[in-house]
Amino acid sequence: MSIRAAIAYEDWLIGGATLSASLPEDWQPIGDESLLFTPQLSECAGFLRSEFSSTGTWTIDRVIDGIRDIAYVSLLDFRHAGGSYLIQVYVLPPSGDPGLIYEGVDYGGYPSSDFVRHLHIPIETPVSGVGIRVSVTVLSATAETQISVGRVWAGPLYVVPEGIKRGWRSGQIDPGESQRSPGGQNYPDPQQRRRWVKMNFSHVEYEQAYGNELNTVMDFQQLQMRIGRTTPCIVFPRMQSHAMHRVGIYGAVTEWDPIENVGGDYFTTGLRIEEDL
Repeated sequence: MSIRAAIAYEDWLIGGATLSASLPEDWQPIGDESLLFTPQLSECAGFLRSEFSSTGTWTIDRVIDGIRDIAYVSLLDFRHAGGSYLIQVYVLPPSGDPGLIYEGVDYGGYPSSDFVRHLHIPIETPVSGVGIRVSVTVLSATAETQISVGRVWAGPLYVVPEGIKRGWRSGQIDPGESQRSPGGQNYPDPQQRRRWVKMNFSHVEYEQAYGNELNTVMDFQQLQMRIGRTTPCIVFPRMQSHAMHRVGIYGAVTEWDPIENVGGDYFTTGLRIEEDL
């Protein structure tokens, strides 16, 4: 993938019409599968393998409202322990067999256990579909084998056009506190840390800032109206695989910079996003 930036700004699955799931009978479910389609990643769903069976497949189908062009799929907060497994993700077409868009064995995420791991799947050429199928097959298991997902996301992807200058920086939010005694001893109270990203966009042409009469392009004004400060989105300062893991943020935008005219038909804008868990 390129170093271009992107924003996943809408999730078709949140308004899904139906949900079906299958799990081997003697496996223990983790949560209800409907929790895969809520904003809170800590409300997850998955399974624990039964001690009496070593292999099997967990499958979830989610049918969305109508036919949509799907350009991006993500398994957010993907967690696993023990054994090996095969992950397959399909787009359910209006007719015919599901189309495989991702297949991988033993997704472990990129190195770091300090923050959540997501499986991001950008689709180079968007696919028309009526839903998504996620299939996790356990190939070998241990007594500790379990898998869970915080949210399944599928929808459009706004890739920032060439010609727009992008600048960004990232950091972390640490709500923990330390109390220091008069004798100099430190008593830390660590809390869950979260990430943030600030992105700036400049050299933005009028059409990219405010669209056109035929509404054939996504523009920053539409993005600001669709996402606001309450709708979850996923921001990628870079679309390279490792960068998507390290600096890609699932969360809520806390601040949108105004769309500012800087002369002629050129504009600047920006956003700040904080991670949701």
